[in-house]
Amino acid sequence: MAWTAHKTEEAIKEHFDSPEEFNDKVGRLVDLIRASNHFVTFTGAGISTSAGIPDFRGPEGVWTLKAQGRVRTSPTKSVLEAWPTSAHMALVGLQDRGIMKYMITQNCDGLHRKSGILQGNISELHGNCSVEECEGCNTQYMRDFPCYRQRDGRDHFTGRYCDLCHGRLMEWTIDFGQSLPALQLDRAYKHSKKADVMLVLGSSLTVTPAADMPRNASVRGHLIICNLQHTPLDSRADFVIHAKTDDVMKEVMKRLNLVIPPWRLRRRVFITSQIGAGGKWEIAIKGMDPDNDHISASIFSKIEIFCMFTNKDPFSVVLSNEPYSFNSAQKKGTPTVPADVRPVLAIKFHWMMYYDEKPLTIFHDLSHTKVVHALEYYPYDSEWVYTSQTEPTMCSEVVIPRAIPEAPAWVCYTNSDKAPKPCTWPTIFVSSVGTENRLYVVGGADNVGISAFDLVLHQWSRLEITADPAIKHPPFVRNERWGHSATIASEFSETKVFLYGGWDSRCQYSDMYLLDLLACTMTEVPFTGTSPHCRAGHTTVAVGNHLVVFGGAFCAGGPYKLFNDMWIFSIQSREWSEVTSRMTGAIPSPRTQHSAVLMPDGRTMLVLGGFDGAALLDEVYAVDLETLVWTKLSPHGTCPCLPLGNVPVTDFRVPAARFSAVVVPKTTCPPGRPCTSVIVQSALGTTMLEIAEGGDATWKYLGSAGNRDSPKVMCHAAAWWQAGKRMYIFGGSDLHSVFNTLHALCL
Repeated sequence: MAWTAHKTEEAIKEHFDSPEEFNDKVGRLVDLIRASNHFVTFTGAGISTSAGIPDFRGPEGVWTLKAQGRVRTSPTKSVLEAWPTSAHMALVGLQDRGIMKYMITQNCDGLHRKSGILQGNISELHGNCSVEECEGCNTQYMRDFPCYRQRDGRDHFTGRYCDLCHGRLMEWTIDFGQSLPALQLDRAYKHSKKADVMLVLGSSLTVTPAADMPRNASVRGHLIICNLQHTPLDSRADFVIHAKTDDVMKEVMKRLNLVIPPWRLRRRVFITSQIGAGGKWEIAIKGMDPDNDHISASIFSKIEIFCMFTNKDPFSVVLSNEPYSFNSAQKKGTPTVPADVRPVLAIKFHWMMYYDEKPLTIFHDLSHTKVVHALEYYPYDSEWVYTSQTEPTMCSEVVIPRAIPEAPAWVCYTNSDKAPKPCTWPTIFVSSVGTENRLYVVGGADNVGISAFDLVLHQWSRLEITADPAIKHPPFVRNERWGHSATIASEFSETKVFLYGGWDSRCQYSDMYLLDLLACTMTEVPFTGTSPHCRAGHTTVAVGNHLVVFGGAFCAGGPYKLFNDMWIFSIQSREWSEVTSRMTGAIPSPRTQHSAVLMPDGRTMLVLGGFDGAALLDEVYAVDLETLVWTKLSPHGTCPCLPLGNVPVTDFRVPAARFSAVVVPKTTCPPGRPCTSVIVQSALGTTMLEIAEGGDATWKYLGSAGNRDSPKVMCHAAAWWQAGKRMYIFGGSDLHSVFNTLHALCL
C-alpha cells in the first residue's frame, strides 16, 4: 500500500557500484557460491522490472507513485505478457545444476514458475496470480488468464470450482494483513535456517514475515544483498551489491563458466480417447502443469479437431471451453471410424497468445487410449519442440489431409477457377504464415502470378503480391518466369523465399528476388561479388544461411551452354562466391534439368539425372558441401529416366528431361538398416531411391499406389511435407497436354 512507500528521498534514491566495486563484489559472491553446501536465493520485485513489471518502492514504484500523487509515464507489461529475465533464467540454470538448493520469493507475478523453477524448489510467500487453489482439497490450477476474484465477493473466490471435489477455487494471492500460506512459509523458514549462503535479489526487505528469512540466514550463514536501494538488513549482510539483478547474475554465470539457459515455455497436454461400437469415438484433451500431474493448466484459447479418416468433405469441430471433450455420438453427421483406415485426428491447439505462440497441430490415433505430449516453445525462435520420450507426429506448419491410408496412396485434389493455370516448370513449396498453412505455386510457363493452396480447407487462392517499384518488369507477379528455383532458408526465415534465375522465352537470368509471404511483397536482392552466369534449369538448396546453386543451362539464340559449376550465396553478407575450382572427386558433367536435394545430415547434396546436351542422364552424385568432394553412386535397380531413352533435340530446344526429387528422412531399409529415401517422380511414375548408411543405394519402383495411378508427367514441381509424410506434385506435361492438377502421395 502507499503507506508502505519510502518516506525520504535518500530511501528512494538508487545507488550504483563503480565497475571496480562491482567486479570485486561479484568475485566474492562467486567464491561463496562455489564453497556453499546449501545456497538459497530470496527474490523481490526488483528482479522483474526489466521484464516490464514495475516494482513497489523504487523511484517509479507502484507505492512510490501513489504516495507522491504521480501517474506512471513509462510503459509496463502485464504479468501474463512478461517474459522471464536473464536473472530469472540464470537462477533456473543454477537450479538445474544442483547449485541453488531452494528459492524464496515475495513475487506473485509467477515468472519464477514460468521460467522453470520447480514447484518443490520454491516458496511463493505472497502467492501466484496465475494460480487458483481449491479451498477444499488444496488442488492448484495453473491459468494462462488472470485469476481475479469476483468483484462483488467477500473473499478470493474466482467463481470457478474444482474438478476433483467441486470445492471453490480461490485466487492464490495474499492481501496485506492476511496470513501467508502455511506450507510455503514452513519451507521458507526451514531453508533460510539451513542456508550457508543466501543471495537477496531486488527486494527492499521491508515486508515481514518474508523479510525474516534473510535475517535468519544471516545468523548462521553468509547474507549477500543485491539491491539498488538501501535495505534495513544491509548491516547484517556480508556485503551489498548496488547493481541491477540481470547484470549481477550474468556476471555470476560467466565466472562460474555456466551458460544461461534460454527461456522456453513448457507445456504438457494429456489426451484420452476411445473407439466404441459402430466406429463411434470420443476424445478428451487437458492441459497440465509441466512438473505436476495433479495440477491442471488452462493453456488453450480453443482447440480444433479435424477428422483424417474420411475422404468425404472435411469434418472438423471446434472446442472453445473447458473441459475440452467431444463425443461423436452427440453430434449428427460426425464420421465414424472405418475398419480399414487408421483412426487419426489432426488436433490444432490455439494458445492464449501472450507469447506469440504459433498454433500447433499434432496427430492423434484414437486407438491410443492415453497419450501425454510434453512440449517446449522457444519464443525467440517461434519454434515448438517435443521433449516427450515418445515423439508423436507433430508440425507447426499444419497440413490436414483428408485421410491417412495404411499403405502409400495417391490423392488428387479438385481444382477451382482460382487454381494456377496449366503450366510447366513451376516451383512449389510448403510454408506456414501465421495460422495459415499452405502450399505455394510460383511461376511456370504460361502461368503468371503466385498461388496458394490451403492445406486445411483444400482451397486455391491467388496472392496479391506488391513488387518493389524499383523492379521495372517484375517476374512472377506480372511477367512469366520458369525454370527458376524457389528456396526457403529456414535458419533465415520460414516465411521468406529466395527466387533465383530462370527464363521468360526471351533470355535466361541471374537475378534474385526475395518473396515475403507474410507481407506479400517482392524485392530484388542486392549482392556483392561476381554473380553466376544467367541460367535456367539449375538447382538451389539452402544450407544454414547459405544458398548453393549447381548446374543449369544458358542459351542466347545458339546452342545451349551447360554448366557444372557451383556457387554459394551468403544470405547474411549478400555475397556471391564461386567454389567450382575447389571441387574434387567424381565431378558431374555439365547438365541441366537435374534434381538436387539436401540430405538430413545437412552437409551432403544429392544430384540426380538431368540432360547433358545429347542424352538423358541416369546418374546419381553426392557432394560433401564442407569438403566439396564429389562421389558417384552406383544404385542397384533401374533409374526412373532410363526407359525414356534419348530424345532427339535441336540446337534450340532442351527436352523435357527433368524429374523431381524429395527427401524422406528417418526410414528403414531391409534388413532393418537406417537409411534415407529419396522419392523421384518422372514421366514413368514414382520411384524411391533408398540410400543406406555407407552409401549403398537401391532404386525401388513404387508403381501405382493405392487405387490411383501415379501421375506420369514431366516438367512438374514437387514438395515434401515431413510431418504429414506426403509428397505433393503440381503441373507438368505428358507431351500431349499441360496440367494444373495437384496430387499428393501419402506414405
